[in-house]
Amino acid sequence: MGELYLPLEILQYIVWQVPSGDRVTLSRLCLASSSLYHFAAPRLYRSLYLNFEGKERSRLDLLNTLLEPGYDARWKKWVKSVSVTAQKNSVEMHERQDVCGSLAEVLSKIERGSLDKFSWGAFFAPHKQVVDALVGHKKLRCLQVAFPFDPDRSSDDGEETDTIFKALPEENYHNLETLEIRKAWTKEQMTAAAKAIGSPGLKNLTLHMSYFFDWDLEHEFSRLPPRPNDERSRLVLIDLSGISLCNAQPIIDSYFNPSTLRKLELRDCVGYESVCLALSQYPGVLDIEELVLISWEDCGDISSIIRLVAKCKHLKVLCLDLSSFTPEEILKLIPAFSESGKTLEVLSLCLRDNQNWHGESIYYPPKALHVMKSFENLREIGMSYAIPPTDLYKVVPTLPPSVRAADLRFPWTGVTESREHMTHNISAFAEALPAGNGLIHVIVGDDDDYSDPLVFKMTPTVHEIADSEKTELRELRLKCFRSDWF
Repeated sequence: MGELYLPLEILQYIVWQVPSGDRVTLSRLCLASSSLYHFAAPRLYRSLYLNFEGKERSRLDLLNTLLEPGYDARWKKWVKSVSVTAQKNSVEMHERQDVCGSLAEVLSKIERGSLDKFSWGAFFAPHKQVVDALVGHKKLRCLQVAFPFDPDRSSDDGEETDTIFKALPEENYHNLETLEIRKAWTKEQMTAAAKAIGSPGLKNLTLHMSYFFDWDLEHEFSRLPPRPNDERSRLVLIDLSGISLCNAQPIIDSYFNPSTLRKLELRDCVGYESVCLALSQYPGVLDIEELVLISWEDCGDISSIIRLVAKCKHLKVLCLDLSSFTPEEILKLIPAFSESGKTLEVLSLCLRDNQNWHGESIYYPPKALHVMKSFENLREIGMSYAIPPTDLYKVVPTLPPSVRAADLRFPWTGVTESREHMTHNISAFAEALPAGNGLIHVIVGDDDDYSDPLVFKMTPTVHEIADSEKTELRELRLKCFRSDWF
């Protein structure tokens, strides 16, 4: 994608000659040059995506162009989404003022009732004028906020970091269906966001505390706030990270509604037992499709987690990266996840005991996993096998033909296994696979990360993937702690 060094007036004229609804032509203009992209993409996607980083000013130029006198006013009706990002500290003070000033004007001119989504992910807080303009949009269905992190002082430009939730009145949350809050780290932020978190119509809730937060303190403000009158939520998706779930039981019951919940992700939270126990006691079958539980802390009564997995008979994604297990309990987990054998697409288990601060990994004997051979829809698998690297071929009887990516973990023997030996082991593994299998990528390593994993591609011949090739795995990566590798 190149540049067209033409006046902005000519570029905008080209785009506005495209008839309304001609998405094919708009798509071609987006591919023609980056300059045309900035004018064509908003019409094509009904959104303004504003990424203010480096010396790139095209996004600010776009805002200013929309505000020019005589400019086609149709944009005020078709803008449905506004997203602002600036992850790098490269926007100077005066530029922040320019960005927020122009953005506030654009928000104030967008037709009331047409804006569905507002997303703020910049490293600096939105200025008050932006929030004041946002107040006029009372039919927001999606609000995404990433707080700027600066625990030692106020933001550089004197703006508070919780302005959005402080300034937006409660009526702005009445139509909210999706709420994402990331990098929260102060009591003020969580207190201000409480009214949004408890919105009665909310269906999707993502709440991530900052990783710089000291979880050992278990502050009250890292807990879920009470819902109005303990009203039962209609949440379909709950994604929590760094949240204390040691709430009073009525609060747990009001958020985790087993009759509506379809996706549950709990990462580095405290009090798994409370939630798992409440859901496992539901009298009927749970319709949860994605269950992701990740923690290095003591998870309490593991039996409640096993019962919860067994209650979910239509799981598509199951990822458990947990401590507090025993060799006997990991075997009890097999019939539990086998209840979803016909629907499972992603299965990743990384389980540890809790005898010391590190937590020793627990490995499955391959014979115990033969039941997985019948999981006809399984595409990705991450499993720990109690075998040496030379016996990698013994995993084959546990893999269904549908698997495309496998993360095979076994007790690592340090650096004694050279890359040449591992390539030989993978080749023997590939030769043992039946004809017609769909396996493309294999990751080998250990659960304790003593050494970097090795990634192999099976086609056309077995070869180790270079770092530059690992981008191929982005769509296939396993939803577990290893996903950061790719």
